[in-house]
This record gives sequence, C-alpha cells and structure tokens, in this order.
Amino acid sequence: MSSRRLTDRFIQSVKPPEKDKVDHFDVVVTGLALRVSYGGGKSWVVLYRSPVERDKRGHGKLRRMTLGKYPAISLEKARELAGNIRDLVERGDDPQLEKRQAKSSGGIHRGSPVAVVDGIALYIEEHVKVRNKPRKRADGSRFWEREQLLRRHVVSNLGGMAITDVTRKDVMAMHRLIEKEAGTIAADRAAEALRAAFNWLEDTELVDGVPSIRLARKARRGIETRHRVLSDDEIRAVWANLGDNGPFGTIVRLLLLTGQRRSEVAEMRWLELDLENGVWKIPPERTKNGLPHIVPLAPAVVALIDGRERIGDYAFTTTGTTPFSGFSRSKERLERRIGFSDWTLHDLRRTYVTRLNELGVPPHVVEACVNHISGVAKAGVAGVYNKAKYLTERKAAMERWAAVLHGIVTGQGDHNVVPISAT
Repeated sequence: MSSRRLTDRFIQSVKPPEKDKVDHFDVVVTGLALRVSYGGGKSWVVLYRSPVERDKRGHGKLRRMTLGKYPAISLEKARELAGNIRDLVERGDDPQLEKRQAKSSGGIHRGSPVAVVDGIALYIEEHVKVRNKPRKRADGSRFWEREQLLRRHVVSNLGGMAITDVTRKDVMAMHRLIEKEAGTIAADRAAEALRAAFNWLEDTELVDGVPSIRLARKARRGIETRHRVLSDDEIRAVWANLGDNGPFGTIVRLLLLTGQRRSEVAEMRWLELDLENGVWKIPPERTKNGLPHIVPLAPAVVALIDGRERIGDYAFTTTGTTPFSGFSRSKERLERRIGFSDWTLHDLRRTYVTRLNELGVPPHVVEACVNHISGVAKAGVAGVYNKAKYLTERKAAMERWAAVLHGIVTGQGDHNVVPISAT
C-alpha cells in the first residue's frame, strides 16, 4: 500500500506485484485507490468509514466500493466518482449499505441514484430472461448470451458508476478496452447491449436521466474494420514467449494451428475429442452458427492436446470444474515479454484464414475449416453435407499449415514434417 498524487503517467507505468494485489492511494481524493493485480489488471476502489454501521470498537465499519476498471474509467472520472461517494458519506449516507438494501427490496427505487451493475441486473432478470431464449451447454445447463456479455464486459468496466454519470466518453473508453481484450466484435456487441439496457430502463421509467448512447449502435462508425494479420516475426515472438504458460499457452498455440474461435478452444471438452483418429467434434450448442463442426486435427495439434493433464471434463482448466478464463491477465503478461500489444486473440483466427488463402487452399475449403457459412450452396442441409464432404481437403489444409507454422516458429522454413513442440 502506498500513497501519492496519482498521475496518468504513473498509472500506465506502474508494475504489477509478484503476487496478490496492491492498492496505490491518491492523496487528492481521500479513500480513492488504484488497485493493481499480479496479472497487471488495474481497477479503481474507494474506501470509507460507514456513518451508519459501527464495528465492535465503535468505529464506522470499513467499506470498499469498486468503481470499475482502468482505463475504461479515467483518473479524472475516478476522482469525480470517489468525490461523490465522499460527499454522500459526509451527509450521513452509506452508499454501499443503501445499495445492498435496494437489491434486497427489489433493486431500484425511482429518484434514487442507480449503479450500472444494479440497472443491468434488473434488465437481465426482467427483460433478457423473459424475452430471450436461453442456449444450452453440453452439461444441460442454460445460459443467456446477452447476460454473459453484459456481466463479463460492461459490469466489470462500468459497474460501479451511477447510470446518470455515464458519458459517451466512458462508453468509448470501455469499447477500446474490450476491443483490446476480446476483439472488435465483442466490443461492438457490449456497447449495443449497454444501449439496449439503458433504453429499457428509460422506457420503464425506473431511472431518471438515463444517458443516450447513440454511438453504441455503430460504435465503430468511421473507424476501419480490423484487418490485423500477424507477420512471421510476430508469430515467432508470440510462440516463443508463451513458454510453460499453463492452459493459456496451449490455447494460443491451438488458435494459431486450427483457426477456431477462442471460446470453442477454451471450452473444449475431452468427450469432444477422438485423438486416436485426430478428430474434434464441436457440438452445435458451442458454435456461433448453431451447427455441429468437425475439426480434423494435424499431428502437431494432437500432440499439444494429448500433453494436457486430465483433471476434469475440460481440456483447459485451472479449477477442474470450469474452463480457463484468465485471458486478459495472461495476454498482458505475454505482451510485456514480446514488446507489442496491438493485436487481439481473434487476430490469430484472421491470420490463419489469410495464411490458408496464401497457400492456395480453395475459398470454400477455407470457409469450411473455420465453420463459416456463406452463399446458397452452403445453406441448410447442403451446408452440413458440403462441410463433411470437404473433410479430406480440410485435413490436408490443416496439416499443410502446421508444416508452414513449424517452419516459422523454428526459423527453419517450410518442411514436410509437423513436429511443432510446445517450447
């Protein structure tokens, strides 16, 4: 724990601790702190003593409220929000206690300040889960994609802010952060989901002064669509610096080798795999287009997967019960080693597609490799049939790319072998 006048320069350059987390308190606004985790994540918290509830020694109970992530919430904005909380405390109010009471009594009271996290929770329960159909996981449990999107990206970034305090600048900062962590499409969808939630809250007249987020419909208006493809040198740097990085390292290598989506690889289950025959069958509930997808696996891919320790249903897990999810922290650590950060994990999929095209793989085979469906010939049953028909061609393309990738990461050029090692 340290105290200083926080500056943007300090915040951007501060190094993460070797373990756990550390708070850097601001001397400008009492109680405001920048929390830095060992993985490099940065968020804003504000500490205060409750004027309502007392501890055993008669002191006000210590409260800690999370305002959101940096840089989605800037230093200037964090000071403003922390100052608002301090003003409430000085008037005898306990913002965190009132937040808990509001949640237990229905969540929102008209005329009272409403946090983004509470407004979104109400929107999810009373609109998303009522109007939208859930999807099913392989284990039979249900989930709502919009709920996951809002909780994962919006609440984690802006959850501690009052809805009426959210500005266009805040949403754009959130969008840039999500884009860096999860790609442009995820950032656009998160902004659109936030706009929909705010519109619903305004239409139901539960919150006064809901901001209009016009940019959310086309958050990327005027900005070029991403065309980022990693060069040979960048691929080599990424591969070499993954090292023994647990599940993350193998996932990134498989993203490069197979071109499949991040969620499909990260949530891979052992029951989907036939490693003896080099086949991975992704069920329809786990694909974007809702169709089953068969992925032929090159020997290099089989070797990487088969080297994983089996500690649960998921091939990539640190808990034994849930799939790996620590992408942001792991990618930040990797970026510090490779020296560049202007890329996303989705760019690896784009790189894969581009490289297959450069190798002369026919477009319809490339699309089948990454489970894209386009054109009349690919629609409906015909689409499924054609993808199965191209299985031999796809396997050849996968193995050809694995050989080329081997040459890139070893610096030995293209070879007809594919023993791509994990180091």
